[in-house]
Amino acid sequence: MTKHVTLVKTLYYVPCIITTVAITQLFRSMYSTEPMGLLNQILQKVGLGGMVTSWLAKVSTVLPAVSIPEGWRFTGMYMVIFYAALVSLDPSVYEAAKIDGASEMQILFKIKMPLIKDIILLTLTMCLTGALRGFDIPFLLTSGGPGNASELMSTYMYKKAFSSNQYGYGSTLAVFIIIESILVVYILRKIFTSREQKEEKRIEKERIRRNRRGNH
Repeated sequence: MTKHVTLVKTLYYVPCIITTVAITQLFRSMYSTEPMGLLNQILQKVGLGGMVTSWLAKVSTVLPAVSIPEGWRFTGMYMVIFYAALVSLDPSVYEAAKIDGASEMQILFKIKMPLIKDIILLTLTMCLTGALRGFDIPFLLTSGGPGNASELMSTYMYKKAFSSNQYGYGSTLAVFIIIESILVVYILRKIFTSREQKEEKRIEKERIRRNRRGNH
């Protein structure tokens, strides 16, 4: 982008400065049917009136409906992280790749993403562990309903510990959430480390092959 860059960055970051309760109320009004919420109004305007529904009351739609505001809230933070990583890269690398005939997609997947793989690992770790610990928006929107369709481990833990007074069971669930998060971090690091090792082996084999050719 060459124009309105600051405005776009600000709009991306807006969800991070809005309180959780405000986000919950915003999406509850968007999903509502009485009165008709923004989402259902848009569906009617574009001729998809048959899709109008109570998004937070149906078992088949409640979990995606709860996940969207939970993800939207953190888009600004991830935008800042990726933006800072990408602007720190040396532009001469892209120019050299373009001279060699690389397309934009090739530059993205072959140059940019490998150079920021540590940042990708960081954001994946934050995203997945945050999803495992997510509580406030799902609890405020549906409290795990309808039934248990949008129940998360964190909301289930809260209900057991503070609503049913089963403090031992709630504490066990809290420990399990911690173990889950640690396992996710371990698996992600294993995946990225194994990829790095494969890449290093490939580079080493290529170097040995070139040395042999030079000797011949």
